Amino acid sequence: MRTAIYYFSGTGNSLKISQELAQGLHAQVCPIASAVKSKVINVDAEVVGIVFPVYFLDMPPIVHEFISKLNLKPDTYIFSIINFGGTAGNTLFNLDKLLRTKSMYLSAGFGLKMPDNSIIFATSPSEQQKMFRDANRKLIEISDMVKKRLYAGIEGKNSGAYPLVGKTTGFILERVLMVNKKSAKKHKCTGCGLCEEVCPVSNIQVSDNKVIWKDGCAQCFACIHWCPHNAVRYGFVSLNKKRTYRHPDITVKDIMKQKHANRL
Repeated sequence: MRTAIYYFSGTGNSLKISQELAQGLHAQVCPIASAVKSKVINVDAEVVGIVFPVYFLDMPPIVHEFISKLNLKPDTYIFSIINFGGTAGNTLFNLDKLLRTKSMYLSAGFGLKMPDNSIIFATSPSEQQKMFRDANRKLIEISDMVKKRLYAGIEGKNSGAYPLVGKTTGFILERVLMVNKKSAKKHKCTGCGLCEEVCPVSNIQVSDNKVIWKDGCAQCFACIHWCPHNAVRYGFVSLNKKRTYRHPDITVKDIMKQKHANRL
């Protein structure tokens, strides 16, 4: 049974989940950021997993684009694992709805609470360790269900309130905190180019020690969390070392690879 797990990750949570799951399922791990470069994504695996973080109580736009290009065999078993710092919202239900527009459906959908990389909220080290332990236990259960190709349904509740909450949160971040206006602090930025390398969608360019953000940001927060000098600023928000988050088992090279990896 050939299994492929597609993931999108900025600071490592989704990648770590995919790696852990792949060990038990003997699956190939594939980055969504690389796959979406194709006009059509044809996958002939019998089992396909989709792993990504929740953005504003919904799917990241890049995941939506990935699904819109995805072509699978009619009997493919599709499962998804989403991770979030607060709540899952309607994310899994929206994913299933999108899949059904292409005559596919979600056989199983799961949520994992993971350390927050939202740039607004921080998760304490003790809370992080508990989340990692809980996630590992749940991943063992999920792996067993996927191996058996069980129809496990979708976790959570589909609520009409979530879209409004998500839009309100997005409005505050984008219009009040101005997180779409990114910059590099001149007194801290060394022009090392790491932000350009970790950006999964090639939205950053470093030239003559100047950092330029283009218009295709995926809002993964990789540049702000991986910057070794804490030089990146999102509007009125900047981070110090105590507020940055990167999954402890994921390296910067792991994040860099997702836009250059081979596609299925």
